[in-house]
Amino acid sequence: MTKPPVMPGSVPSGIDSLIARRAMSPAPHAQPQARLRADFENMLKAKLDGWLGPEGSERRQALGPMVQGVLDGNGKFDIEKLPANAKTELVKLQVAAEGIEAIFVKQLLSQMRQVSFGPDSKGPMADFTKDMMDQTLAEQAAKGRSSVGIAKLVFLDSAEHIVRAAIAKAPNSQSETHR
Repeated sequence: MTKPPVMPGSVPSGIDSLIARRAMSPAPHAQPQARLRADFENMLKAKLDGWLGPEGSERRQALGPMVQGVLDGNGKFDIEKLPANAKTELVKLQVAAEGIEAIFVKQLLSQMRQVSFGPDSKGPMADFTKDMMDQTLAEQAAKGRSSVGIAKLVFLDSAEHIVRAAIAKAPNSQSETHR
C-alpha cells in the first residue's frame, strides 16, 4: 500500500515528516569518498613534515629509515604511499570531522533562527523550511573551503596518530615512533 504524494504547500505530519526529512538528507552510513579533500591532505602533509623536521636535522636522520616508504622524491610526506587501510581511516575521519562541524553549525543556525522574522515566519511549513535550510547550510559549510575550521582541527589532531601508527606498523619501521 502506497501513501498518496505530499502536495506542494502541504506539510507532512508525524512519521511522514520524519520520512520526508530523512529522504532529503544524506544517508548516515554512506560510503566515504575515496580521497581526502586537497585542503585536508595539504594541512596533514604540512604537520607531518613539521614533525619530521628540516632536511639534514638529527630528527629527520633518526626517523629516516622509518618514514622512507611514505616520502616523495623531495623528502616530503606522500599520503598516497600510506597503506590502504590508513588512507581509508583518514577519509572516514574526515567525513566524521565534517559531520561534527555540521552539527555545530546547524545548532548555531537553529539558535540564531529563534529570532522572529515577522508574522509570515510562523507555522509548520516555515519551521520545516527553516530547519531544512539550516541543515543544508550546515552541511555545505562543513564541506566547503570556507568551513568554520572545527572539522580541520578535529581531523588534524587524530589524523597524525593514524599516520604514525601506520608508519610504525610498516615492515621497514623501527619499533617505536619518535616524538
